[in-house]
Amino acid sequence: MNSNFSMQEKARGEITKNLKVSKTHINQGLNERLIHAAIGVLDAFFKKNLGYEIHDIKTATEDYNRLIRFAEKNGLLQNGGIDNVEYLTLFALKLALQPELYVESGVFQGSSLHAFTSETDLCQTFTAIGFDPNLEPLRIKPRNTSSSIATIFLNTNLIRSLKDT
Repeated sequence: MNSNFSMQEKARGEITKNLKVSKTHINQGLNERLIHAAIGVLDAFFKKNLGYEIHDIKTATEDYNRLIRFAEKNGLLQNGGIDNVEYLTLFALKLALQPELYVESGVFQGSSLHAFTSETDLCQTFTAIGFDPNLEPLRIKPRNTSSSIATIFLNTNLIRSLKDT
């Protein structure tokens, strides 16, 4: 196994374990400081590697804490979706990139869709399109949804690609 990959997996395991401990063993003030620090680390990474930055880390921390509580309450971080580390990363990436359009294929329960599209004053308004052949497991109800459009879009592309082969 690639040693770099196993080091990343080990670090990810430690972060995940620490986040689980923080829910039960760390007071709210310390937890907020840890999230603030994590967003700061992501901000530094985005600046260095992408040339984008998060302009207000304090407000981003407050928004993230509000959104992650909603995600946990509604079961968005269960098996089959993203976990809290990925949720934080997508949320921070949205703040740094300030996209005009976000497209997600395979929304399943909606955990990554929620992380990227949840409202915050730190991000401009943008268009988000999520589609999946089966929208039944979706746990969030975004505005202007249409399950028939998502299914037709997927089936139309599938039919076109089958004709091309």
